[in-house]
Amino acid sequence: MKNTLKMSLMAACSIVVLTPLAEAAPVIKANVGLFGINNLYASPLLFMPLTTPQPSFAAHGNGVITGFNGEGNPASMAITYDGAAEATADGILKARAALRIDNFFYNSSLNDPYTINSNFDTNPNGVPDALMLISFTSFEDRLSINGADDLDHITFSLHLDGFLNSDLFSFVDLYQGTSGPNTLIYSADGTNYNNVEVEQTITTNVIEVNSGHSDLLLSLQVGVILGNLTGTGFQGMDVLEGTADFYNTLTIGAVSGFDVNGNPVDLFNATTSSGHEFDVVRVLSVSVPEPWTISLLGFGLSAMALFRRQRFI
Repeated sequence: MKNTLKMSLMAACSIVVLTPLAEAAPVIKANVGLFGINNLYASPLLFMPLTTPQPSFAAHGNGVITGFNGEGNPASMAITYDGAAEATADGILKARAALRIDNFFYNSSLNDPYTINSNFDTNPNGVPDALMLISFTSFEDRLSINGADDLDHITFSLHLDGFLNSDLFSFVDLYQGTSGPNTLIYSADGTNYNNVEVEQTITTNVIEVNSGHSDLLLSLQVGVILGNLTGTGFQGMDVLEGTADFYNTLTIGAVSGFDVNGNPVDLFNATTSSGHEFDVVRVLSVSVPEPWTISLLGFGLSAMALFRRQRFI
């Protein structure tokens, strides 16, 4: 259920709009967003739109949210957030998100409706049901591919290294695509005080080779969700916090070539438009994962309603 919640919240708040490459040059993007969720709506607290590609982005800050606790008494909580994301022209991706709530209080119906912005202004005395911090980064490029005559497609080996922990929910997602909806090729989460170490080797889905070129797009998103502020599961807890730290990085290990039937063939080189050459390796066999395509547009209202009913203890 928490995975459904995460995808629904990210669908509502997504900052990922991907388009095919217009020219042969790496496109690297990074962004950080802090969101408040209330009722069936996701409202950005802090959001910097991706107007132009940028190699790195960081957002750090704090503020205070005031409202009424579940007993109807005035209360306030302090919010501290720290997010960073970075991408490089050779396909290295890094992302980190850390979120903390001090003097936590559970929500009251007196706090609805609410509006809130990056200055933590509320009107009238609104409190979000939960807070979510997302760090996002992506790398997109048209690669030059040189291989055997029967080379049809390639796959990349990726290495992901980092850790997750949260009093409620933290996550890391890795996507692959070229335009429109992405394909989720790896996902992990940390819930309910668990520390999750991630050191994973991931093989991409197949990437077609056309006229000596392949289009590669990788996106890394990490995040932390803290709340169910409408519930009583965290009553009496002074602090809620969580971290998703993947600044240890996502790196491309090697690339392999295959014919139309999936048999390994020789791949001589795979080079980015900026001149970086990836390692190539011939494998004995390949297992092609079934694509799990999810749209990053739209909004799962039913899952959000489930979130409001859920009580985490």
